[in-house]
Amino acid sequence: MPPRAKSVSKSSSLQFTSSSTIYIPVSSVASLTGYHEYSSTSLPSSLLSLVYRGAVGREQLGVDCGALDIRIQTPYEVIDEVTSKCADPSSVKQSLVKLEEIKQRLKEGKGGDIKGEEVRKIVNNTLDEKNLGEGLGVKDREALREHVRGGIYTTAGTAWESSALDLYSQICGSAVTNRNETVKEWRFGDGWEEICDKGEGRDGAMLCVIGVADGIRDEYYMSSEEGESEGGMLSVRSIVVEMKNRVGGKFRQPLYDLMQLAIYCVMHGVEEGELVECVRGEGGEKGGGEVQIKATR
Repeated sequence: MPPRAKSVSKSSSLQFTSSSTIYIPVSSVASLTGYHEYSSTSLPSSLLSLVYRGAVGREQLGVDCGALDIRIQTPYEVIDEVTSKCADPSSVKQSLVKLEEIKQRLKEGKGGDIKGEEVRKIVNNTLDEKNLGEGLGVKDREALREHVRGGIYTTAGTAWESSALDLYSQICGSAVTNRNETVKEWRFGDGWEEICDKGEGRDGAMLCVIGVADGIRDEYYMSSEEGESEGGMLSVRSIVVEMKNRVGGKFRQPLYDLMQLAIYCVMHGVEEGELVECVRGEGGEKGGGEVQIKATR
């Protein structure tokens, strides 16, 4: 969600606080480098969050805005403003409330009866042209679309991840382990770089890409020495698994997800990874109804 500046009649002395390492989540690399097709409107806020990190950063942001005589709108203030411009603000607001209720239930682990089709129907209704109207500008449409889809799709995907990984383990016959277990860091300093577990790297990094893979599975295969025509020996290789619950109901292999998977492969020192997609029909968290799994290596 893009921050929007508004002029305010407030003055404050400008303070400066030095920042150490800038941390970038693996899932944000594509957005920050311009390779995420749905995150163009969130780039300004993403950059701000890197500079003004945590409680201290938010406090400093307030001080800096006061010194510059501006105010940064919160994401929800932006959405309220966009909603008021819609052709049917009441319908859009009702849909947003429903989505927030579903998100809260999913976060609390109470979303077992929530169906993928139900979520898609509310999202589509929110973004229906008759509700938005022809007068809503392109940037406002993008901001609303990102707020609606991004929030609920991410929340539902996280809530349904474990059951999807269980199902994939059954399908491929190989248990997906190390699920969201080891936080890895790819640290960049002045002329050096290193990959390590969180908290174990050297000091002085200017930039750090940080993240945790959804899981890793072992795959057995027959390896052979160069020149051998047949036979070989039984070997095992590790494969990084990145699970994506496609709440939107379609299989996709977007570049930004493949970039995320590739970074995790580098972090774990493995050569192969699988982007696993799960599309649910009438199924909820426990996998009822039609559930389809597709893996791209």
